[in-house]
Amino acid sequence: MNSSVNAWDFLSHGDAIRARAAQDRSTVAKVASEAGLSSSIAAKAAWLSGVFSPAIRSRLGRKTLVTLTPTHLEIVAKAREDIRDSLLRHAARDRLSARDLKALMRSRGVPSGPASTMAGLEESTRAMEIYAGFDDRSLSRLINGPNGAAVRRAATAGRLLDSRLSEFVTN
Repeated sequence: MNSSVNAWDFLSHGDAIRARAAQDRSTVAKVASEAGLSSSIAAKAAWLSGVFSPAIRSRLGRKTLVTLTPTHLEIVAKAREDIRDSLLRHAARDRLSARDLKALMRSRGVPSGPASTMAGLEESTRAMEIYAGFDDRSLSRLINGPNGAAVRRAATAGRLLDSRLSEFVTN
């Protein structure tokens, strides 16, 4: 996948990656490696294809999505669904750059964080599952990159919570 791929095609790639990973319980990183793709690009495609379901894509329409880039999708991914649709349509109609879309969101006061605790938990869980499947090189880049400290904190918190949960299991 090159940098000039449009949002529609990027989501299709994400669908294929997710389907292939689910087929034999492979990790996204393994599928990416077998396909000769960057694991971070493959993970992003898989994540965005989960955020932008076929129903959402149908509602937005192919004409809108081929006008946008994966970056446009990523920028609005954490906004409420109705706001995402409106922002993406506006960006496509007015041919906004990703930078202009971010500015539009700020001007409208659209929060960049998860819309709800459940959405945040689901997103964090998906991210941790993807990171757990990274090969050593990709994982090293992740933990030594700008989000490394946050990933380490999340992993530590997850381990602590998991150890406490056994106290409450009644089976």
